[in-house]
Amino acid sequence: MGLITLKLIARRAQDRADVVALLKYLPESEYPFIEAGVSAPKRRALWLLREEALEELAMERVGD
Repeated sequence: MGLITLKLIARRAQDRADVVALLKYLPESEYPFIEAGVSAPKRRALWLLREEALEELAMERVGD
């Protein structure tokens, strides 16, 4: 069981923030490998956090 899966199971705010931080700069081409390592029931949660990470990244780029 990987770190991201453990954090998705824990569901604490800090764990969610940690996953967002890990996903924020992850190249799009690498995301399927991360998703493949997560159990099917947790994939939606991962996808939502990936969306949050991409939104944060977009906001950072607007600020530059």
